Amino acid sequence: MNFDDFWKAYPKKVGKAYCQKIWARLKPGQYLIHKMLYALNWQRQTEQWQKGSGKFIPNPSTWLNQGRWDDQPVDVGRETPAMKCTYCGKPAVGKYNANRYCMNSQCRYKANGTYEYRKEKGLL
Repeated sequence: MNFDDFWKAYPKKVGKAYCQKIWARLKPGQYLIHKMLYALNWQRQTEQWQKGSGKFIPNPSTWLNQGRWDDQPVDVGRETPAMKCTYCGKPAVGKYNANRYCMNSQCRYKANGTYEYRKEKGLL
């Protein structure tokens, strides 16, 4: 993985040459690159990055200079369009959204592996 992987993943394509200079200065290893790509995955789903047709996405140079891969997810506990239950497709809300399942008890049981057990015992 290298700068090109970061550039492909970043949704706002401005100042590529400057970003390459910042990247060279940072000299990120594989761990940091994976951390950056992981952060980009959840940041792309936030309300801030989706509203206004991407108007509020920081420039990639700003993102790199400020170490924005260390930001904490701000939308935990709130519904975003990308947060759907893995099992039924309903919005994943509340404390369950990080696990991608909704408030439906059957979905929660499927997610933590107890669904089949409860079904076998006739508890569902």
